[in-house]
Amino acid sequence: MQKVNLKINSQNRIKNAKNYTAWHLLDIAVKNIWLDLFAKKWFHFDTWCYVEYSWIYNVEEKNKDFWCGCWGTHIKSTWELKKVEITNIKNKKWNCKISYRIG
Repeated sequence: MQKVNLKINSQNRIKNAKNYTAWHLLDIAVKNIWLDLFAKKWFHFDTWCYVEYSWIYNVEEKNKDFWCGCWGTHIKSTWELKKVEITNIKNKKWNCKISYRIG
């Protein structure tokens, strides 16, 4: 059996947690404006953050999106974010891709 040593980079972990929490806030804002969109793809790491939404066209997809659990790492308070900036919004057919960054 081989011994393995792991080290967690706490700065990267906190930054990724902030990006992940910012995505939740963005998702709430989007759903308050466009109730019929659901997040189908997302990426929230240090170099680039985005979420891609699709128009809901059947109840099964809406329920699937609503009931999927959240197992991400979050920050303790949204005050730690300071700023969430939307950097780009791109619409293509039935999809809307929103890029963002934290400040």
